Amino acid sequence: MPTLAFTGHRPQDLPTDWTSQTFSRHFDLLMPRISRYWPAAFVTGGALGVDSFAASYALNVGAALHLVLPFTPDVMGARWGLEARKRLDFHIRHAASVDVLHQGPYNGSATYQRRNEAMVDRADLLVAVWSGKRQGGTWNCIRYAHSVGRPMVNIFRESPTRIGARGGDS
Repeated sequence: MPTLAFTGHRPQDLPTDWTSQTFSRHFDLLMPRISRYWPAAFVTGGALGVDSFAASYALNVGAALHLVLPFTPDVMGARWGLEARKRLDFHIRHAASVDVLHQGPYNGSATYQRRNEAMVDRADLLVAVWSGKRQGGTWNCIRYAHSVGRPMVNIFRESPTRIGARGGDS
């Protein structure tokens, strides 16, 4: 079964109208273009925003959900609100698998990139919610996917686009 990995911005970096429902609408619009990857398993990184949206979508449609967490849930959610922590716990309880890359206290942002690479390495296709900003974790994940030849689609805009070798649409 094909596997889709997801990367994207945190809520504070998305427009205020980007919610779980917005993600679902855009992903549904993408389906005809990625039908060869469907049905699929989903792999997400457990973070707020796009990771959470994709995990909820997977569970809603009955797709296998695989979580690759950079840290234990208590470290990841240390600064999150109660609802976000509950949502992560729900995703963990219903996931087909959960891998935690670092068992100790927070040890820096490099563990987030290791998480991104582990997700991309498992995937047949990377699905991004990317604004085009060429810095930060989403951009690093996209660059890694490109470096290993993983195809990618971006559902941030109304018309999904494929990001080519030069960073433009192709």
